[in-house]
Amino acid sequence: MNLKQVKGILTGRLGALPCPENRKVALRAALDGMVLLKNEGALPLRGTKAALFGAGARGTVYCGTGSGYVFTTDPVTVEQGLQQAGVTVVTTGYLARCEAKEKAANKASKELNFIDRRWSGKFIATEAPAPTPEELNEARRQSDTAIYVIRRTAGEENDRK
Repeated sequence: MNLKQVKGILTGRLGALPCPENRKVALRAALDGMVLLKNEGALPLRGTKAALFGAGARGTVYCGTGSGYVFTTDPVTVEQGLQQAGVTVVTTGYLARCEAKEKAANKASKELNFIDRRWSGKFIATEAPAPTPEELNEARRQSDTAIYVIRRTAGEENDRK
């Protein structure tokens, strides 16, 4: 990593990281490490529309904190991955509420300093708001598939209790 890249990390204007060829290796390792425990006809998704719920849909956790933290220049959320696979997510209003709640909590928080936020992977995780009856009815009307994404992170000074 050179000085320009370090400056980009510190300022939040991260440029390209070295070794783009490592992306292919990381993708292959991730694909090889996935295991589908049991599929009773739910996968692959049959429709092209899905209701997506949970804080992990847009606030996808990619790694742990501290030494388990990994920089990436272009992370893909669960929502983005589904969209890239051709699935239309019909609950974007609900997901926007989740995202806004978390952004507000992180902006208001005095717990984490600049170094924690940039270098350790720590963030203030909020619980996903419950979908409103209107959001649930709209999701039911627009799709026959619902996905709820949970998330959890752990790491140095942030272990699960």
